[in-house]
Amino acid sequence: MGRLVNLLKQFRSDERGVFGVIFALTAIVLIALSGAVVDFVTVEQARNRAQVALDAAALALQKDIFLTPLNAAAIQSKAQALVTDQIGDDRIKATLNAPVISVNNGSLYLSAHLTVPTIFVALVGVNQMDANIISEARRKKTALEMVMVLDNSGSMAGARMTNLKSASTCATNILFYGTVNDTTCVPVSTAKVTENVSIGIVPFTVMVNVGTQYKDATWLDWTGKSSVSRTNFDNDDDATTTFAGPVDRKALFTTTGTTWAGCVEARKSPYDTTDDAATTTNPDTLFVPLFTPDPNSAYAKGALRPAVAAGGENNYLASDTPVGKCPIRTCEVTTVSGNTTYKMTDGSVVTTPAASCVRSDSVFLSKSGNTETYSLLSRVELQNRLCKYTGFTVTNDKTNYGCPSVPVLPMTQIPKSVTDRITSMVAAGSTNIQQGAVWGMHALTHEEPMTEGSDKSDIDVRKALIIMTDGENDPPFTASDVNGGAYFSWGFPFDGRLAEFVNQVDTETKVRAIQDAKTLAACTYAKNVRHIEVYTIGLSSPAGVKAMLTTCSSGSGYNFFPNDPKDLISVFRAIANQLAPLTIAQ
Repeated sequence: MGRLVNLLKQFRSDERGVFGVIFALTAIVLIALSGAVVDFVTVEQARNRAQVALDAAALALQKDIFLTPLNAAAIQSKAQALVTDQIGDDRIKATLNAPVISVNNGSLYLSAHLTVPTIFVALVGVNQMDANIISEARRKKTALEMVMVLDNSGSMAGARMTNLKSASTCATNILFYGTVNDTTCVPVSTAKVTENVSIGIVPFTVMVNVGTQYKDATWLDWTGKSSVSRTNFDNDDDATTTFAGPVDRKALFTTTGTTWAGCVEARKSPYDTTDDAATTTNPDTLFVPLFTPDPNSAYAKGALRPAVAAGGENNYLASDTPVGKCPIRTCEVTTVSGNTTYKMTDGSVVTTPAASCVRSDSVFLSKSGNTETYSLLSRVELQNRLCKYTGFTVTNDKTNYGCPSVPVLPMTQIPKSVTDRITSMVAAGSTNIQQGAVWGMHALTHEEPMTEGSDKSDIDVRKALIIMTDGENDPPFTASDVNGGAYFSWGFPFDGRLAEFVNQVDTETKVRAIQDAKTLAACTYAKNVRHIEVYTIGLSSPAGVKAMLTTCSSGSGYNFFPNDPKDLISVFRAIANQLAPLTIAQ
């Protein structure tokens, strides 16, 4: 028994193997602590992958905040799918929170809770590690030049014009100030004007008014250098001879007692769809100031001449009769008791021919008692007489027929100048989308006629063109008229400036088709040659116009077709928020 007791005493005092026991007890903790570094690195790697995935989702989905109606749930769902796919590890869970969206500021804020399973610290009861990640994509305003081409035609009257003014003003405020009230679109009190934003306005109807401040510009062809400047004018009362010109339009305004209102005609093709610089070395690149020729009436023999139509669609100088300084060229036919006699007046020479002096293309002028008076000249010859303008005073609406009252506002960095021009817009007249698009392009570029745009070599400046219309190209066409209708940007429809042969423009549909083609040509030139982003807006547009505006635009996301005028505000707001580079703000 004593021996057993001694052995127990020795065992109690023997410390050999104690370390092993202690190590066994602490090994789990040591392994967990050592492995925590590995787990932490794993979490950080997962967090980095998730952050990259969340940033990518924010950049990809930021454009969706401009969709109407806004669907925050759909954005959250898409973001969840994108982040999960980008992480590529089923063990790592990223749960997306509801996105925070500010449409007016163009920002999409995403946040997510990240859960990463552990390996080593799980031994001590820590089965997962958590992290939070955030990402905000915002369109930061940088160097931007933008021109809004806005339909001011008569169909825009009422609610359409009211909403267009509100919408374009809203876009102006967003681009100039950045932060605006979500409801009113008025700049917040602390907002400051962004210095690197320039905006211009191009109101258009059947024509574009470039502004009388350019009356002395070298790119205007006052003295008749361009080949189109001589159309509808002649000085010899003979349509068979070629008129070499020139036609001094300043003299025409002076002699008629009128002044130039600011409109110009379309340039000769192909320059009517391009932005080629206007130079005197190539006269057809110059812009001809609008002076509406006195159109010839088309009234049949015996008809009483009606009152001159408002605006001057009918002749405003009574051009079927000798006026001004023009020589009298008439044939009088008098019938008494069955006997007919003739009297021909040709300038200062008066004769009494035995045979009729009435030509097959003579124009009936008047009837007094037994005498009928015919012109010795055809309708074209009567219409083209330059002499008839001398000493004949009319009103500005005749010589400036179709010219809208509100002129172009060249690009400016002064917000009030832009909003004041928008406020002044008035709905009147027909629609010519093509000339609106062309002058929008002119306003954005650096070459004359407007030089406010940055030089084309400056690749850091973003240029954008917004074209808004509620209708289609609406030519002033009248098939029964000797000219094919009223005068507009390409002269009279039958002048041969839109198409060489009359049968190519002998219906309104054909004229519109050529205008549409020229509209697309202008858009293509703006996009491909001038590298301008083209946005198009068609309010209640028919299918054909939608197709044209879609092709005219820069592609998906650049064309909008609201049906309600009230939707114009959300459309313009969306475009404004897209018009700046997209960046990760945080």
